[in-house]
Amino acid sequence: MLRPGAPVLIRSAFAGRREAINLFRFFPEAVAVLDRYPSIPGVKAAFAAAGFTPTGCEPVPQVTAPSVADAAAALRREARTPLQLISDEAHAAGVVRLREAART
Repeated sequence: MLRPGAPVLIRSAFAGRREAINLFRFFPEAVAVLDRYPSIPGVKAAFAAAGFTPTGCEPVPQVTAPSVADAAAALRREARTPLQLISDEAHAAGVVRLREAART
């Protein structure tokens, strides 16, 4: 519940905005999952219909691991919705790609 005029912050991945998310470098099959997420224009339209006015939109950098090796060591499929929704084969292939990159 919000008071009239209260701000709302939405922090999420959005359809069509995968470039800054390194996960998709190793799991390109998961891009199809991201493309089913709401788009920024879609979210803005939904909130506008409820009386909200957007004041800005900017990417928020997120460091999930200090290195590719650390990312590979800490990867948990259940922690990432896009990885949960790809096939086991696609996930296994992505893990291989990530571990190979971690070795270099």
